[in-house]
Amino acid sequence: MDRTVRNVMSDLYGLKKKGLKPSFGLRERVQNEENRAEGPNVAPVARECTFADFMKCRPITFRENKRAVGLIRWIEKMEMVFTVSKCTEDNKVVFAAATFQDRALTWWNSQVATLGIEVMTRKMWAEIKVMMTEEFCPPEEIQRMEG
Repeated sequence: MDRTVRNVMSDLYGLKKKGLKPSFGLRERVQNEENRAEGPNVAPVARECTFADFMKCRPITFRENKRAVGLIRWIEKMEMVFTVSKCTEDNKVVFAAATFQDRALTWWNSQVATLGIEVMTRKMWAEIKVMMTEEFCPPEEIQRMEG
């Protein structure tokens, strides 16, 4: 037990022994000491980002109609939305996939049909970005952008 908590407990025991009740200030002090005694590793539990939280940040859809530039902008916007909504790594791929339309949605559905929904939704966001870059950014377009 923390030394400060022991001191407070000793104070309480002394009051009880004398037949006195602790004052509000002492009770508050005990509560504060108990809270502090839990240690620095105890953090408040954060609420997990929900799909509604994610959508409130207005993520843009990805259609694949603007090729490499469109994909880069979509990824940048997704990462900003992930940050603002405090999206966990576990939800990033599923939430991002919900923004796919047209050819991007067709690509996603073919990946799900081939690999399975469990495999696709367990992939890390970084993996999905690589897969999408390989699919939607032709090498010659990337070379043109770099040169």
